[in-house]
Amino acid sequence: PEEARVDLLAAFALGRHVSADRVLISALVQFAIENIVASIVAENFYQLPPDTLTQISDGLKSAPPQGLVADCIDAENKSFGQYYLRKIEELRSDDESRPVARMRELIAGTLNEEGTPAEERIAKADKIMAAAGGTLEGLVRLSQELPPLYEQVQRILRLPAAEYQKPMTEFENMVNAHPNPLVKEFFAVFDNCRKKEFGTQSTVAMVHAAIAFKLRGEEGLRSVIDPSAGQPFEFERFVFEGVDRGFKLKSKFRGRDFDEVLIFVEKPGSRFRTTGKRAGERVK
Repeated sequence: PEEARVDLLAAFALGRHVSADRVLISALVQFAIENIVASIVAENFYQLPPDTLTQISDGLKSAPPQGLVADCIDAENKSFGQYYLRKIEELRSDDESRPVARMRELIAGTLNEEGTPAEERIAKADKIMAAAGGTLEGLVRLSQELPPLYEQVQRILRLPAAEYQKPMTEFENMVNAHPNPLVKEFFAVFDNCRKKEFGTQSTVAMVHAAIAFKLRGEEGLRSVIDPSAGQPFEFERFVFEGVDRGFKLKSKFRGRDFDEVLIFVEKPGSRFRTTGKRAGERVK
């Protein structure tokens, strides 16, 4: 248990440090690491003595601050729309003979998401250049429309869960209807990322709530507030294949298309998924 505690807290702290560069993918990796640590605690709950659980809860609370999606918006702005402006200036200063064609290639390169076929990236680049009127000046105009939108979405991303969904839905509707193709390309990702953030914050809080429940019973459970719902977690016993194997905590906030739950194993036996969309299913 002592070695497990050290490793779990080190991994959790590592995840928090990953997001220190304030790059969006780093924040998402941080969320994944936090969820993995939480699920390991839940899967091995019956093997961890009360003193070790107390130390784990204290260690999670004293870890470096969580990197937030909103913290990454400045880097997103500089890395995409403002990147185009910098490259346009470079092409002009270098007296590039084919600046428009070169920018088309650069745009296609920035849209190089994993698994995206080359022809799809080129088609997107052509659409962007068409919206720019086929000129560098037009591309400058499109890029200059982005900073105010980054400021707007950053403010929305800092809202608490209770105030978040309405302004984000309105923002997404604006994005989907916007004539600037760069807006649709760069702003569609943030809502999904923020909902992962909400889910991760709730999952980590579930670990604290479960430990408090084991140590102090119902009073301990009610002492931990779900940061995404503003109230304690729902509690129920968890029966797997006819055997009571532990208990399940659930958030009242349902930001994604599945319940945010974490199942804490109190008896050994066949393995099942403790969290995520398929929580409670047997691990094959």
